[in-house]
Amino acid sequence: MEVWAIRAQNPDHWYEKIIDLSRKGPEALLPHERGQVAHLVSTIEGVKKFAASTNPPPADWLCVFDRLIRYAKPSYLWDTSGAINSTFDPFTAFGLDSDIVPSKVDPDEYFRTREVPQDAWYGLAVIPVDRKDLDVHNFPELRGFGAMHIPKLPDRLSHLGRWLCKVSDQPAAVWWASGQSALHPHLKSEIELELARGTGRHSPTIRRAWHYIFDAWKNKTNVSGLHYFQFESSVKLDGWTNAAVRQLAQMLRPQLTQRDRGTSLGRPKSQARSKFATSLTWMWSIPAKVTVSKFRMSIS
Repeated sequence: MEVWAIRAQNPDHWYEKIIDLSRKGPEALLPHERGQVAHLVSTIEGVKKFAASTNPPPADWLCVFDRLIRYAKPSYLWDTSGAINSTFDPFTAFGLDSDIVPSKVDPDEYFRTREVPQDAWYGLAVIPVDRKDLDVHNFPELRGFGAMHIPKLPDRLSHLGRWLCKVSDQPAAVWWASGQSALHPHLKSEIELELARGTGRHSPTIRRAWHYIFDAWKNKTNVSGLHYFQFESSVKLDGWTNAAVRQLAQMLRPQLTQRDRGTSLGRPKSQARSKFATSLTWMWSIPAKVTVSKFRMSIS
């Protein structure tokens, strides 16, 4: 109650206090302390200060902001010999005091998952405050400029995106992104621009991982049942035109796709600087789902 009283009396001091606390990382905090950080990034002013910090809180906070990870299935931790050392439970590391405590799940129960409560806080999704103060640039249009461009994010999510860009050099950011199907185009462009600047913040391995993720996302947009159906209908109507042949060649080009990285976060600390250091697997395949080749890379 004392902390919340400080917030009411001096909001700016409270913001700085919670942001400084968040720099320790979510695993070093108690559930109610993580809850205070969640409250902070649920407000426009709070998330603006969170993102503008010259020493931004670590990317590990993505695992708190993303309720799918908070409620992910526990996994084993291995030692350097490959033997099981302990069990890692994401809810213990990232859960909030407002969260419903999930049921116990054994890592060996491969086909069992945890149910994610529909009302669990989801910092990366649109919340009521995001629907306030929207302008014309937050909506698509039928014609003209607005019809050709993706609407911008609400301010709160835009600030979270700026923070993600700042911590994009950290393994946790790459690990989290590898489990997504896409990022907002504006945020993706900001990360690509940051990589292109060559400031030295991003290691060569992190840079390659981001580029692989972006390539895999781009290929996902080109593969769909409707896409093939439209092509087949076009050939039936217009025959094998030069354009149809070019389209078929494009459709059959090997594409980079990424295998599901699962929900396992644990890695022995003796093998990497971060427990998010892991092997991400990409495959070269053709749209018929025939794998041409497969390779792995480790991020650390």
